[in-house]
Amino acid sequence: QRAAEATYTAEGKRQVREIIQYYLANAALIRTRMAAMGYTLAGGENSPYIWVKIHGDSWAFFDRLLNEAAVVVTPGSGFGTCGEGYIRISAFNQKERVQEAMDRMEALPASRSTIRRVSLHPDRLPDLRARMPASSC
Repeated sequence: QRAAEATYTAEGKRQVREIIQYYLANAALIRTRMAAMGYTLAGGENSPYIWVKIHGDSWAFFDRLLNEAAVVVTPGSGFGTCGEGYIRISAFNQKERVQEAMDRMEALPASRSTIRRVSLHPDRLPDLRARMPASSC
């Protein structure tokens, strides 16, 4: 409780603003680099999350980034049917790591005929989508 109370002091407010600006700078870096790679983006201006349109299966894209670039993102389909075709990138990391992740993504060839799968693929998980109500995007 004392830590929460401290955030309301002048010094606490300054530190919170500093942290917010740090992560928003990371988000701006991600937006700039992903846009330069030709992706359409949403978010990252007032939040630390950037949605990237990938024009394909979000789990396959996740798998490719994980296996070929050692970069972890969130598949959009994890947010429901309207998230399919997107990935979400978080700016919650150190600036150097964000730059490294962008470098690794940029170095990937534009297309691949095969994508390796990992055990996190939804085909290997119980199909929870059947129990979810239908939604319109």
